[in-house]
Amino acid sequence: MDSLKKETGIRIRSLRKLNGMTQEQLAEKLGVSVKHISTVERGLSMLSVPHLIGICDILDCDLDYLLRGRTREPISAFLPNSVCEMVSSGNEDEARLFNVYLLMYKELRGK
Repeated sequence: MDSLKKETGIRIRSLRKLNGMTQEQLAEKLGVSVKHISTVERGLSMLSVPHLIGICDILDCDLDYLLRGRTREPISAFLPNSVCEMVSSGNEDEARLFNVYLLMYKELRGK
């Protein structure tokens, strides 16, 4: 169970950061304390099922991904909906521009 808490907390923290949210913002949207979000992200406690579902809605992820790290659509688990829509819109200019951003990011990260 400790492993489940720890891995779920890591995924929540990663998704929160990918969505540009602070712990305070997530706590407010979810209706829990910042301290509780902190303990969840550190794997020391777990959210209730209704709160886990709320996290999925807020962070735009799948419950199966949040709890088990599995996803049916890998890109949607890691990117906000707006990015997925832009890439899949069929607009070649948008897709090309997004690819340029990704290449710049990769270069800045040194990979």
